[in-house]
Amino acid sequence: MRRIVLSWACPPLEVLAPALTARVFALAGPGWAAPAGVPVVALDEFLRAPSEHVREPGTMLVLGLSDMLTPANRVRVGQAILRPWPGIERVVVDRSLFVAEPWRAWWAFRAVKAPYLDYADSYIAETRCKAAEERQTDDPFSLAELIRWGQDVIAAPDPLRLGPWSEEIVPVSEDVRAEYDALKALAFDEETTLAGLLRRLTGFAEEAEPRRAIPKPADLFPRSRPMLPLAVRVVRTDLPVDAFLTGRLRRVYETTRGLADHFGTFTDLSGVGR
Repeated sequence: MRRIVLSWACPPLEVLAPALTARVFALAGPGWAAPAGVPVVALDEFLRAPSEHVREPGTMLVLGLSDMLTPANRVRVGQAILRPWPGIERVVVDRSLFVAEPWRAWWAFRAVKAPYLDYADSYIAETRCKAAEERQTDDPFSLAELIRWGQDVIAAPDPLRLGPWSEEIVPVSEDVRAEYDALKALAFDEETTLAGLLRRLTGFAEEAEPRRAIPKPADLFPRSRPMLPLAVRVVRTDLPVDAFLTGRLRRVYETTRGLADHFGTFTDLSGVGR
């Protein structure tokens, strides 16, 4: 039963869930439209009184989950959307399985009551993913793991697709490298978080090379459909901080492309909602 559908638009109801006989309603994020004949509940309205909308059994189409649920609002919004309401099934339709950070894919699995490892909440998912980023453990949200847990859960009839990757590396002088090493030693002593450390070292790299341009992972996930698959171009120094940031961006890029390629072969939605 493929209950996570990766698509820029929600397919017609007869295509999405021909076997559904229960009540169907949609919770739609910004820019999303429900299939013809499906009533839409605005997010603010749903959050004011979630139980009012789930009294009767039925199916909730969650359209654009990644636009509605973020790390900043996960407590308030997440509890309402992801709660296992009795008698309510959910189908998630979104352009991608996650935005910016692969651990956010946990939300889509949770919404459709599909397991992902043994994670009880998104804070565990985020912590484990960041531990992997710091090379403390294996990556629980690698492309291989997402494919493994997404089998029989995900279909991708029209997902976000990324274009080619290009990368230019600009070497720095020995003097600049010596300054960087001195700053890094100081930053490791003074900063208490990875984010703080990266901010300081990134600022130095930006001053060292004016042409430097490393997109943020969130830049790979436009809200409106581009005319062509989004090409990704990186111009970076050969300093370690840029290698780290580019490696992180490349993992998000390859995971997103890999999910679209793998689950794009599953376009038959006749089992959705069954």
